[in-house]
Amino acid sequence: MTKKIHIFLIAAAVSISSAFAAQNFKFGNFGGSFESAKKAGYDGVQLDNWQRKGENSKIGYTRKDIDDTKKKMKELGMQVCSICVPCYHQFLFEEDKNCVEYMKNVIDAAAELGAENILIPFFGKSSLYEKGTKNFRKERLEPLVKRIKEVAQYAAKKNIVLALENTITAEDNIKLLDMIGEPNVKVYFDTLNIVWTGDQPDVAIKKLGKDRIAQIHIKANAEFFDEAKQPEDFDKCFKAIVDSGYRGWLVLEQGVKRKVHTQDEVISHNLKFFKNSALCK
Repeated sequence: MTKKIHIFLIAAAVSISSAFAAQNFKFGNFGGSFESAKKAGYDGVQLDNWQRKGENSKIGYTRKDIDDTKKKMKELGMQVCSICVPCYHQFLFEEDKNCVEYMKNVIDAAAELGAENILIPFFGKSSLYEKGTKNFRKERLEPLVKRIKEVAQYAAKKNIVLALENTITAEDNIKLLDMIGEPNVKVYFDTLNIVWTGDQPDVAIKKLGKDRIAQIHIKANAEFFDEAKQPEDFDKCFKAIVDSGYRGWLVLEQGVKRKVHTQDEVISHNLKFFKNSALCK
């Protein structure tokens, strides 16, 4: 009897611990205002540093930008979970003559604002694959790895992670991280981007493991994610996130242009969907 009680207590403790852990996620909205995210019930936002328009620009964040953002955060009780640098859709990270100076500015801003990472996108012109294939653009790898390492070493001093968002397979992301070899360079995982590689998110999350994931975009091919056809099964996706041990931010990114619902309706509805899922049970 004593042994049975002991086993029951252990099982109960594990169950309570798991439930508590699942409640520990913070939810963010990508872009948009602090006010709309707050109204919908989010904990914070992912900033989009749209100010830099081209390679000749060095514009990141001014002192006023940072002070204004900190003031808004304090007023609303909101956080900044990450900063995206979308200029790298337009030109190559490793060829940008102002990259190091610009990235240091954004890293400094992220550290001051309490953000955990900088999202560096690799899409369009910056795609890591040769067009129409799953083969690396090999001519990019050596200079790209060298540049990322340089920036990562500065970011490490500020406790900032460089988070690489792309449309390459989980296996190739692991290869790329191994080439870079810096512990503060990880994958910015996106639940819809990964579908384009042929994997569903639950499968890819298991391949990557939580230690290679900096942060997660929850994204789908519908305005209301519970109506989406891709990813195929959000229940499996959310369970894989919980089971992986990842306990960081989960950030809503809209995967289609809004045609039916307002911005407020979309972010509010999807947050309710998240909170009624395995993520918070």
